[in-house]
Amino acid sequence: MAHFEYIDNNLCVNGHSLNDMAKAHGTPTYVYSAPRIIENYNALSTALNTALPDHDVLLCYATKANSHIAIVNLLAQQGSGADVVSGGELYRALKSGITPDKIVFSGVGKTEDEIKLAIEKKILQINVESLPELDRINQIAQDMNATANIGIRINPDVEAGEHDKTSTGRKDDKFGIDYDHGLAAYQHANSLSHLNITGVSVHIGSQIVEAKPFELAYQKLAAFIKTLAQNGIDLANIDLGGGMGITYTRETPLDPNAYAAVVKKTIGQFNAKLIFEPGRALTGDAGVLLARVQYVKTTPSGKNFVILDTGMGDLMRPALYGSIHPVLPCIQHGDDVRPPSTYDVVGPICESSDIFDKNVTGPSLHPGDAVAITVSGAYGMSMASNYNTRPQPMEILVNHDHLTVISTRKNFDQLIEHETIPEWIA
Repeated sequence: MAHFEYIDNNLCVNGHSLNDMAKAHGTPTYVYSAPRIIENYNALSTALNTALPDHDVLLCYATKANSHIAIVNLLAQQGSGADVVSGGELYRALKSGITPDKIVFSGVGKTEDEIKLAIEKKILQINVESLPELDRINQIAQDMNATANIGIRINPDVEAGEHDKTSTGRKDDKFGIDYDHGLAAYQHANSLSHLNITGVSVHIGSQIVEAKPFELAYQKLAAFIKTLAQNGIDLANIDLGGGMGITYTRETPLDPNAYAAVVKKTIGQFNAKLIFEPGRALTGDAGVLLARVQYVKTTPSGKNFVILDTGMGDLMRPALYGSIHPVLPCIQHGDDVRPPSTYDVVGPICESSDIFDKNVTGPSLHPGDAVAITVSGAYGMSMASNYNTRPQPMEILVNHDHLTVISTRKNFDQLIEHETIPEWIA
């Protein structure tokens, strides 16, 4: 992992020892590299602006990947906007310093209050995902004596993503409006008095490591945009979504320049602002989850388990998607001291799905060892819970000479402070 390296057998992030962090702050703890996040942002931004020099390019960070206000603010300082999918994420984006004219709001289930907030703040674009939502937005805007900026999310029926649960652009997925009914949806939107049609949106999935799905989706989108123009509907914004994959184990992700070439080939012909929604591509490989080995258990059959103090409540992806996040010891020991062994890496949660990896052959781990669960900067803390009444991890952001705790670990009293026992029980 870039910015994460062993120095004198000590796993470090930007020169800071992760083992020392585990000692000083306890575990589980998320640690993020600010330089890596900035590097990822600049790589994609430079590739797109180089390939499309005549276009207004806007990267809107998908805040669902990691919504901590420090992370969002760090990206805002690089020029990023935000892609949000809830009123809470919209609130976070604004609090993090992202201006409304750089915010797009996606999602299939926007509530009345969320729509009101988006209209009130005059965000760049609400990406509409159904005809009932079109009508609701128009009615709310009318009641507010305002006009809502909208684009329609088109579902191109393209298979994409590493997992069935991360593919969002197929005909039977819940997202967007079917491609063949898109023109009718725009014509309906055009007939509504309090909507301002600003753009179009497409997003086909997550953790995409090949160019082909993007190319197929963008080719269909290009044909659709031409159809809209022929029917008198011109667009100021083209939102091309996100979904670029990263390396977790052996994946070879799409290079930013190769992705930019696909965009230029398919969409570069249009004179519009081009919006992109990268999430994990910016933060995924910039974070690790620190944990500590509690037990090494061997069954009568010879099966070995390394049991950590962190589990699916802190990092859901392995249980939800079957994904693998390589686990590295924070201190390397020579094979003559600790010969390799084979084991399952598991957590303490009372669920059989609480497994990080199976049949790992690696350096022997002992109780008390600190380990780093790698490539966990996206969809880690943002999906964490207090299941089994376990406090969520704390978070640390590292930037060269600076090491800052950006969120603290709650104690048990804080976990239950909003709960009440009704008087009638007593």
